[in-house]
Amino acid sequence: MLFSRTHRALGSDAPRAWLALVAVASSFVVAVTIWSLCVTVPMYEVGERARIVVSSILTAPPHAWLNAEFPPSAEERLRPGQPARLRLTSSSPFADRVITGRIDEIGRPSRRGEAGAPVPLRVKFLPAVVAGPLEIGAGGTLEVETDRLHPADLVLRWAVGR
Repeated sequence: MLFSRTHRALGSDAPRAWLALVAVASSFVVAVTIWSLCVTVPMYEVGERARIVVSSILTAPPHAWLNAEFPPSAEERLRPGQPARLRLTSSSPFADRVITGRIDEIGRPSRRGEAGAPVPLRVKFLPAVVAGPLEIGAGGTLEVETDRLHPADLVLRWAVGR
């Protein structure tokens, strides 16, 4: 007798709300998984204290040589042809301007820092659009796109501690 009452009570329950919640949660998990495998996220190396040391907008193509300090790990990841952004700071004549371009050449000055210290690099930057002169001495940060990764790769790197 007790079993039949329990069975009737289970049969009268309406699990529609729970099923809807499980369906929404499952859809969300599937959507995030597909997104993390299909989308790529740019990874950047940021060169601090970037200064324009040579600027030539009259040559073809216009270019500028920059000195910037990168972390020691960045030296092996920087390659010619990579997209880059030069963010000029408020101390320059063109404050808060962002110039997009690409890396053409990378030189290594003779001066070497201590182990773990920022690595000074000289970068030939080809701006995509030159809207005025690039002043010698103007400074900011140089962001170089070194890689494009899937969010799933980033999660796996974080999980294994790399």
